[in-house]
Amino acid sequence: MPPPDELPSSAIEYNLSGAGALWRRIYRFVSFARLRAGNTEFVSVSPEQYLVLDRLSKSKLHSIFDINSADGQFINACVDRFSTAKIHSFETDPIACKWLERAFPASKVSIHRLGLSSKPGLRVIEYIANVRETSTLIHGSPVKNGKPEKIIIEEVVGDDFCKKHNLVAIDLLNVNLDAHTDRALKGFSQKLSAGSLAVIMLNCQLRDEQDYLNLRLVSDTLASFLFRIGKVTKKGFNFDRPFDSIDPTTVGHSFVAIHQSKKEFTSVMT
Repeated sequence: MPPPDELPSSAIEYNLSGAGALWRRIYRFVSFARLRAGNTEFVSVSPEQYLVLDRLSKSKLHSIFDINSADGQFINACVDRFSTAKIHSFETDPIACKWLERAFPASKVSIHRLGLSSKPGLRVIEYIANVRETSTLIHGSPVKNGKPEKIIIEEVVGDDFCKKHNLVAIDLLNVNLDAHTDRALKGFSQKLSAGSLAVIMLNCQLRDEQDYLNLRLVSDTLASFLFRIGKVTKKGFNFDRPFDSIDPTTVGHSFVAIHQSKKEFTSVMT
């Protein structure tokens, strides 16, 4: 299989036209492989995330937001499960944006090279391309390997983005926990207050005290907007005491937060 840069234009058009389901799957696979080889930091979908998506597939979702899409595997899982949904990907890594645009038809997935925050503006960040361990956007953290270059990203407020694109509601928002997550969520304050953001998937790497503090900050914010938070395991969901079941010897954890007004989504998780 030739790399995407060498694929004939007719094949790319065939992929984007929606005519060939098998070809689209092959093309995505090639794009994902190039992302990993090239590479931006990638975050593949965990079994716990698949469990949430499988439960949600019993409902009809119309609007999905994926923050920090990385290798696009989460988008791919959503495309396979929610045929009527429009997916908005927010990714600031230029390499990732390039391959995500190639991997998915624009009619189904919109790729936005934007950051999300609680106020609009520009942010200077450090970026290292083509280094597996560090080819990611570094939010003020020291660089251990390689020489970074500085790039400027635009940050937008989630509520403002929704107004601009005439998005009344968001059925599902997927986000990976970091020090910036709470600010990104607060940018959706209007949607959160109105119950117009139904389900949030929160994927965590709990490695040190700061990660746990970030999780507590986000969970307090979501609770203030009347979200019920549950710990996701391979066996199911724990909404009663979600933080009591965190295994400190395990790094990766998944949580799901559902607005209390969305009983239909709560019912499929129990």
